Amino acid sequence: MNFKSKTTLFFIITLFISFLLFFLAYLYSKNIITDSYKKQIETSLFEINKSFDSLKKEKIPILNTIVNHNSMKKFIKTQESEDLEKLFADFIKANQKIFQIRVIDLKGNEVVRVTKNNNIIKISKNEELQDKSNRYYVKKFLNLEKNQIGFSNLDLNIENGQIEKPYKATLRTGMPVFNGNKKSYVVTINYIMNDFLETVLKGPNFNKYLLDEDGYFIIHKDKNLNWSRYLDKQIKVNDVFSIDLENKKLYDHESNIVLKTIYPFDAKYYILYELKKDLNIIKFIDKSKQIGILLFFAALFLVLPFIFLLYNYLIKLKKVNRDLKDSTNKIETILNNTSDAIVVIDKKGMIQEVNNAVIKIFGYEKDELLNKNVNILIPSPHHEKHDEYVKNHDKDVHSKIINKDRELYGLHKDGSFVNISLIVTKVKINDELFFIGNIKDLTQESKNKKLFQNVFDVSPVGIALVLEDGSFWRISNKFCSIVGYEREELINLTFKDITYKEDLGKDINLVKKLINKEIGEYYLEKRYIKKDGEIVWVKLTVVPVYVDNDKTKFDYFISTIDDISEIKKLEEEKIKKEHLLMNQSKLAAMGEMTSAIAHQWRQPLNSIGFIIQDLISAYKHNEFDEKYLYEIKAEVMEQLKYMSDTIDEFRKFFKKDEPKTEFNILKTVFDINKLYLAQLNSHNIKLTVKVDNNVVKDLSKIDEFNKYIIENQEGQLKQVLLNCVSNAKDAILNLKNPSIVEKQIFVELSIDKEGINIAIKDLAGGITKENQSRIFEPYFSTKSMGTGLGLYICKSICEKSLNAKINYYENSLSSEEKVYKGSSFVIRLLD
Repeated sequence: MNFKSKTTLFFIITLFISFLLFFLAYLYSKNIITDSYKKQIETSLFEINKSFDSLKKEKIPILNTIVNHNSMKKFIKTQESEDLEKLFADFIKANQKIFQIRVIDLKGNEVVRVTKNNNIIKISKNEELQDKSNRYYVKKFLNLEKNQIGFSNLDLNIENGQIEKPYKATLRTGMPVFNGNKKSYVVTINYIMNDFLETVLKGPNFNKYLLDEDGYFIIHKDKNLNWSRYLDKQIKVNDVFSIDLENKKLYDHESNIVLKTIYPFDAKYYILYELKKDLNIIKFIDKSKQIGILLFFAALFLVLPFIFLLYNYLIKLKKVNRDLKDSTNKIETILNNTSDAIVVIDKKGMIQEVNNAVIKIFGYEKDELLNKNVNILIPSPHHEKHDEYVKNHDKDVHSKIINKDRELYGLHKDGSFVNISLIVTKVKINDELFFIGNIKDLTQESKNKKLFQNVFDVSPVGIALVLEDGSFWRISNKFCSIVGYEREELINLTFKDITYKEDLGKDINLVKKLINKEIGEYYLEKRYIKKDGEIVWVKLTVVPVYVDNDKTKFDYFISTIDDISEIKKLEEEKIKKEHLLMNQSKLAAMGEMTSAIAHQWRQPLNSIGFIIQDLISAYKHNEFDEKYLYEIKAEVMEQLKYMSDTIDEFRKFFKKDEPKTEFNILKTVFDINKLYLAQLNSHNIKLTVKVDNNVVKDLSKIDEFNKYIIENQEGQLKQVLLNCVSNAKDAILNLKNPSIVEKQIFVELSIDKEGINIAIKDLAGGITKENQSRIFEPYFSTKSMGTGLGLYICKSICEKSLNAKINYYENSLSSEEKVYKGSSFVIRLLD
């Protein structure tokens, strides 16, 4: 072979080898860089989510501090906002991201607003405050429960219905303010997010765009397209890129664009990654092609460009590996600081990665687990079958374990069992199948459950967990004891089956109100029918339990019962005793009334006797004519009518089941005076009626006292008044040689903001200090022959029939340099 042929052959071989090396290097580099960019996107997305989570967590203490601050408590109590406004201003000064703090009432109106604009803090006046009730975030915040914190969507700041310019990216946080258990206000804080969003989206290699759920740009590399929803000509992502959200086309390989979904602040957003032009893979490939062409035309200089290109490849590959190592370290740090244990296995069941929590739960070192079969952590009988489970995870029932939370036992290094919960997730990474096991240690939770069961079983009250259909789910021993059934018997019954028929309707209505969230819980005294047919009274408390914190899905009821049968028996005996006391009091009052009637009738009977004697005298003296007869008739009928009126008053006084009627208290007092007048006069005792400190002698001007007209049981009030007047009379008669001043009884009417007061006063010495606290007790009397029922019945009538109170006060009067002491019983008729 001549030199020319050899040269040609060498040139061809050189070109072929150069082209082959170039082509292989090109393919290898392309795959490495493509994989690197994919991992960089995932790492970037993780860092973005982490930044949003950190931002969210750092807002919580600020709201907690404001809501629970003394300035807020003072504002709730006094409505004085000066200290609260100063507190808001201090927070705004201290935190450059805060530009507005507000207090909003439950109707959505601003009541306090402090704003920072151009580093100037302004406290809004009342006329500047706005109605925010139609804003979506206000409605959301008003529905928050105690200690809950809400976040708005990323949005622009709007004042008086206009978007503030230049655009101010805004995040609003809110928390309700409670006064006790009553929600009073909502505190909202507005954060400016421009710098945060710019920082989060900044980074090498990619242009990052932030989109809202509908595909409008929030952040664009061209700032003129930021917040494109609010531009005159709205722009969506599909107007700029080959992305279709509706058809879920979330990537474009030709343009090197990838769209990822994030959920900060419980709302959906998209991050769009666009490979920067100066790092574009296509440009790199084109450059490689150019180098290849040059190699074909400059074989003699081929080695130098190839070495140079290889050098560049190695530098970039080193950078990619460094970035990959940094991302791996970050992910490993995150995994090792999670409370849950995480185990990653391949499709053969071999452990590829574990975090520190796995080491803590199972007792192995990391090196003892890596590349070992995961069944090392699984006890029998699943230990021997686990490889088959993994192999057939898509072929049989075991595929149902994916993404399901299961409670089972793991195997510790020392051979002991560990109670765990396990969720298995299946993922593909670079077309390779992996399983991720998320494990929680339930050892402490199991102890807590056992403790709960012990408390449940030994509780002194009956406890039952009742399902929505009324059937019993779990029942405590005490519950079974109270209702007289075995637990196995109750499981097959509902609460309706053992409820006394007359109590069932009310119980069911209350259950419906609970389910409809009209009430939060209810209490009821009801009767159960025991297995042996005996009736048992219980005090029932029912509280609903929901599956989630938002109380959207009902789970079961917690019902607690306390046996109150003995209490009910005591109540019935007490009622019977009170009825007996009332009857005894009535008999005593009838005695007083009979005595009063006897005194009332003595005068008309004497008058009739004199008339009869005068008839005989007139007959003897021939004065008995028709005119005289009519005069005698009229006089006798007048006396008889007086006696009949007295009997009618007596009958009305003791009428049973008296309804409420409208009457004037002043007239009632004069009726008592009329009934008792003869008896009082027989002892020279004077009864004086006063209204508003003025003496009233008759009812001639009763229309002036219409303010004392009430609707009540007049007969019951008369019984109380009669008892008090009778007590005063007896106290006066018990005095030795009482003076004219001491022979007085006063009945005084007055009105204050709480109601009408009727005071029955005397000056008969009063009641000793040691007896004052006992005078309303049954069977206690200061009289030698007293029954001790009068004042007890008066108190019962006032509280149970008249909506009134009766109290004792000491009374005194100074007259002629002498101080007279006595008693004052005040009946207060409440409005």
